[in-house]
Amino acid sequence: MKGLVIFCLVAVLVSVNCGSGDDLMKHFKLKYVEAYLQQRQALDQVGSRLEQICPGSKTKLETAFDEMKTCADKIDETAETSCSILKNKAPKCIEPVMKVLKDCMPQQSKEVPQFMLNSLLKGVDYICKTDGEHIFELGNVCLHRQNPMTLTCKRKLTMRLQTYHRNGLGVNDICSLMKYMRPCLKTHFSYSCGSAVTQEAVLGLYDAFLSNCVATENEIAENEKTSGTNLLEDFSY
Repeated sequence: MKGLVIFCLVAVLVSVNCGSGDDLMKHFKLKYVEAYLQQRQALDQVGSRLEQICPGSKTKLETAFDEMKTCADKIDETAETSCSILKNKAPKCIEPVMKVLKDCMPQQSKEVPQFMLNSLLKGVDYICKTDGEHIFELGNVCLHRQNPMTLTCKRKLTMRLQTYHRNGLGVNDICSLMKYMRPCLKTHFSYSCGSAVTQEAVLGLYDAFLSNCVATENEIAENEKTSGTNLLEDFSY
């Protein structure tokens, strides 16, 4: 079961480690992702990048990773389903790594690692609740088929990412990017996959990730409302 927790972590590491449009496009390639699931490779690459920003962080990341594995080893895989473990136990085990990542992020990007983890958990929740037919369609080879929209979507993504890369990437930027790319991806998948079920499956997963943006926006609005109320109370004295 440790493998499930490590997979969850690696997915976040891949997202955090994408520094440009070219990097991200490589990660979207199936074979690259499969190779990237070698946990130490992911750890070394992210650790080296963090070391450039925060000297000493690579050692901290390795220590946090070992803590995560120790936590994962204690999970009783016979007592719960894989879905339950990923949703209820994995976040706790990954906390030490999330702290190291957050501490090394630029101010505007400090919430990105946790946001990516929360988005991943939204995706896990979608997969756990959907029917078997849609789950199988997420592995349909047509999803990787090139079509006239493929290059268009790649260009849009690369151009937008280059802008963010220059100015720093925050949670709001990620949400804006995901919303911006959805229509293009929808058209791309409609060309590649003729089955409505396949299109529903992949867009359903995408929308599950996107739903974390709505939750985050609501949380920010609530915090701003609370801050505003507290400020008014301060002036009332």
